[in-house]
Amino acid sequence: RSHFLEEELTDRDAQLKAMLKDFTDANQKLRDANDHLEECQQVCDEQRDRADKVSARLAAAESETAKETEEAGSRAAGLETALASKTREAESQAGQAAKDLEAEQKRLEATKAELSDATQKILAAQDTITAMEEAGRAASHREEEAAVQVALTQEELVS
Repeated sequence: RSHFLEEELTDRDAQLKAMLKDFTDANQKLRDANDHLEECQQVCDEQRDRADKVSARLAAAESETAKETEEAGSRAAGLETALASKTREAESQAGQAAKDLEAEQKRLEATKAELSDATQKILAAQDTITAMEEAGRAASHREEEAAVQVALTQEELVS
């Protein structure tokens, strides 16, 4: 019976070690996901900066064109064409920046989902490790009780 308990403890120890490895792997994935999340946030910030710069350029172009139109009424037709072209270009750039930002936000949401999944796996692994530790302690207690019973039986046989 002692041999059986020893095998059970050895099996439990191996299971705990495997679970610890799974926990360590999941923890590394969590760190990796967090790093990726930070990278995505940085990309989002850069996209926002690009969109702000494009908007500022658009505002500057509109202001410049308005001044030129006031200064030279005879050039108004040419300046309106230039303004329309610059506006289309800026809107195109702003639209692309918005699309890029939206794509980054989707990637960020996917990373958040991966992070949540990894966290759930870690929590489940921690619960399993705790249960395995409790089972190991119970097995150790049963082994101690068996040793006491063997000692008592030997004492009874001797007397």
